[in-house]
Amino acid sequence: MEKIKLEEFEKTAMQKILQGADPILKVLREQYENAQVLEREFSKIGFFTTYKVPESLLRTNDPANFEIVDVCGYVNGIIVVLILFVRDGAIDFLEACTFGELWPNKIKNYEVMYIIKNGKGTSKQRDMETLSKYLKKRKKLQNQEQNDK
Repeated sequence: MEKIKLEEFEKTAMQKILQGADPILKVLREQYENAQVLEREFSKIGFFTTYKVPESLLRTNDPANFEIVDVCGYVNGIIVVLILFVRDGAIDFLEACTFGELWPNKIKNYEVMYIIKNGKGTSKQRDMETLSKYLKKRKKLQNQEQNDK
């Protein structure tokens, strides 16, 4: 069986994370399409990919700092969680990690899917209502933090 490149898995994961009609996702998709990979850092249980988004691109400012956490998958049968970190309105880094199992040296197969509301399973379809509620909640918390300063 042919080895699958990490970049292919990462691209599939990012496409899944950024899929949807929400205006914030649209801004993040454009950022990703134009971003550069600054570095990939590996650990025993996963990796971090740090991106640089051109300054000229639109940022999300409401909220500006949040994580997208509704995507998971399997790599060679090992369950992985995928988290996209957004800081100052721009894609910052992607974290992919297992739940303690060693990250495989070679990716032979993978699948990426959405976590269903409250972590009660997985689906090929995103729960956009839950994601929108989460982003609105983050916006509210961010505004409260700014008012408290």
